[in-house]
Amino acid sequence: MSHEEPRFAAHFRAPVDDETRDAMWAQIRASRKASRDASGPASRSRPAFFALGGIAAAAALVWALRAPVSVRAPVLALPEPGPLRLEMGRAEVPAVLVSNAVSAVQFEDHSRVALRGAMQLEVLENTATSFALKQPIGDAHYEVSPGGPRRWSVETPLARIEVVGTEFEVHADATHVHVAVQHGVVLVRGELVPEHVQRLTAGQSLELSKPDLLRFAQATESLTPTKEASSAPEKKQETHLSKVDALWRDADAARARNDHTAAVAALSDIVREHAGDERAGLAALTLGRMRMDLLSEPAQAAADLRTALRLGLSPALQEDAMLRRCECLAASGQMAAASLEAQTWVRAHPVSAPLFSRWAL
Repeated sequence: MSHEEPRFAAHFRAPVDDETRDAMWAQIRASRKASRDASGPASRSRPAFFALGGIAAAAALVWALRAPVSVRAPVLALPEPGPLRLEMGRAEVPAVLVSNAVSAVQFEDHSRVALRGAMQLEVLENTATSFALKQPIGDAHYEVSPGGPRRWSVETPLARIEVVGTEFEVHADATHVHVAVQHGVVLVRGELVPEHVQRLTAGQSLELSKPDLLRFAQATESLTPTKEASSAPEKKQETHLSKVDALWRDADAARARNDHTAAVAALSDIVREHAGDERAGLAALTLGRMRMDLLSEPAQAAADLRTALRLGLSPALQEDAMLRRCECLAASGQMAAASLEAQTWVRAHPVSAPLFSRWAL
């Protein structure tokens, strides 16, 4: 191979046998030599001859390059879709997500679940198309990335929440479930849900309560002729329960049809007339959430949340109520009061300091 051949070797895209290649290069070199040897007037009489020789060499080169080339495309091994994994190191999602303080679980699809207080979530299903959690009790904040391949669902004692991509909160215990949506859309299904299914959008929420049927049955069974003297307190308790249950049903129905005025009236009756009931604190908390999130009444919401804390809440809801109260005080311009309450809470609950850091100055 001459010193010029490596410069043109890259242009040979197809295999060429040695004999054909050597003949092509010999013809090209002969054409160039004849061109250099030509001089004087004689050289002017033969330009067409040399041009034809160059054209013939080029044609031979083109013919060689047109030879078929067998190229096998690489086969890309695409990963099989699998279960959702954690963001940190793409670790597997454990069967139970546990929190003994304030924490957040980050997933690889940028979804996030924040657990408030001592609680745990059980993973019921984790596949390429579905991710299901069980929240029997406690407060959790969900941020599900929209457009993902999995349909999320949260099972609570009273309802099932279905979502594709949104941000929402769930409080659950044995007798109550509260669902509040910040962004997106969720479907709430269950026997106690009005018409068995409700669609909630941004700014909407739903409160469900389970009537204490066991206590109703016990009160009814105790009303025998031999216990007429002792039946009066039980009758009073039965009447009390029926009134509170009726008010809760009225509030739920009003909220389902977005009648905030009627819902506030029913919840206020529970707080005002049945403060001794164990659900009065939850009613006051619901009032505070509605007035802050739906009615833009932060000052009144702060007062409702103070009432909720006074009447009594579960540990998980106490932190939520205090955090929301600080937000309401700040939103209503009472920054000094918000800072004071935040500092008091942080001293009593140092593990919650990150949540209250913006006010505890």
